[in-house]
Amino acid sequence: MTSTSPGWGLFEGLPLTFVRSVWWYFSVFLIFVLFFFAFFGGIVRVLGVGGFDQVRVALVSYLAVSVVLSVLFFNWRSSRSPSAILFLLGTLLFVLSSLISDHLYAVSKFWLANLSYFLFALLFVFVFFSSQSPQFRITLAQVVICAVFVFSLVYLSLYVALLVAGGMQSFRGAIIGSGFANINFLGQVATWCIPLLSAAASYEYRYRRQLIRILSFSLMSGLWFIVLSVSIRGTILSIALSSVFLFLVFGGRSRNHVYPALLSFVLAFLLWVAVTQFVIDSKDLISNEFVVDPTGRVMLWREAWGMSFVNFPWGMGGESWILHAPVDGNFISNLSHGHPHNTYFLFAAEYGWVSLLGLALVFLAFALRIRYFKMTVKLSSKADSAKVMLTLGFIYSCVSGLLHAGVSGNLLMPSSAIVGVTCLSSLWALLEAESSGFIVSNNQVRGSNVLVPICMVLMLSTWAILWSRGVYDYWESMKLDGGRYSEGGVTYYPRFWLHGYAADLPASYQSVH
Repeated sequence: MTSTSPGWGLFEGLPLTFVRSVWWYFSVFLIFVLFFFAFFGGIVRVLGVGGFDQVRVALVSYLAVSVVLSVLFFNWRSSRSPSAILFLLGTLLFVLSSLISDHLYAVSKFWLANLSYFLFALLFVFVFFSSQSPQFRITLAQVVICAVFVFSLVYLSLYVALLVAGGMQSFRGAIIGSGFANINFLGQVATWCIPLLSAAASYEYRYRRQLIRILSFSLMSGLWFIVLSVSIRGTILSIALSSVFLFLVFGGRSRNHVYPALLSFVLAFLLWVAVTQFVIDSKDLISNEFVVDPTGRVMLWREAWGMSFVNFPWGMGGESWILHAPVDGNFISNLSHGHPHNTYFLFAAEYGWVSLLGLALVFLAFALRIRYFKMTVKLSSKADSAKVMLTLGFIYSCVSGLLHAGVSGNLLMPSSAIVGVTCLSSLWALLEAESSGFIVSNNQVRGSNVLVPICMVLMLSTWAILWSRGVYDYWESMKLDGGRYSEGGVTYYPRFWLHGYAADLPASYQSVH
């Protein structure tokens, strides 16, 4: 008798091995393609757009397609745990606040395209492989770490090749030449990847695979050295704080994950000191000191803070950060970067404090599952199992990434968002729902097994098509502005697309009231 899948949405009744095989190969293909764009989309022209915009197109496609496909496999008989309810309520609250803010105070003609990105990202985390078999979730996490390992290895090899080919002229130039439009974008990707490489080293140590462990340690050291060489302080600070968090929550169980990351940092730091002290003309080659004066960012944060109370509690509307008149008298309009170097302040400024309350509920949902995970690990005799080690690694990565969002726009930039959304989705899938005592019986859902998924797929597909059309119109508008700004020699700042608003010049995507 052929086994079938009782909880695979529209695919109920199909052979289980067939469904799993198709979903498995698609998942592996999707993750590797996306991580390729995250690391190399800036230099390899595939989608006909190129550079920063090409990576954004990959992210848009990722969110739009994956949300629809995930609904096909959603388990409509799953338990309704408190964490899942909190997650759903938080998502809806964030979206509601965003819609109200944009409806009342929209300053951009394409606010819907910008808002929908966050809507799809949050929904995507909720449904991405969260209802699949436990073994499938573990395998998915291993694939994600494998992709990080492979592309980090290829990227560092390319980076070294560019340095050698350029006669060791500039570490900063090598980063730009290897596809990252901004030096900080690499640091944002590294924040998610270094903890996962540390988890890989820990995982391989358990299975006595010394070669992979040594390579993982070397890759971490290489990424740390680049971070140090161009003074990306946000990555260092966020991973350090995440290490403290892991120690406080999980105690000694976390040492196998934290130690490799810290030891690789020490090695990279010693190498950085040696280069800055003994390499001739290293001042032009590498940063030999950290600039710790936060005045510029504090000014940005104060401006975003002031904006958040202008239309309290709804914010000033999507894109208002790059299109608004200064609120703080001390704010310099030329500092109107695409974001205030704090994603949460940006949400408060544009979508209001209600949206941050929604995000707080989402984070609380994750916290409940992490707490339940900690309890199960404490009671389990298999505290060093593959799932536990992988889950700790993804907690390490996600906490680092979310902390980094407090001093950067890593949830906005496409390369970092691709890696970050995948890590958050994988963590949600690995964390088991706490017991709720409320389970939907088969009889309750039998009549809606097909109808509900079909309606959801049709609704989300329609939304994805409308969103993609809006994103395309948005890109055409910004492309027009970008060309005009480039001809005038004016710097233009990245937001949704690279060619965003430039200070003191009008934007074609600005609403006229």
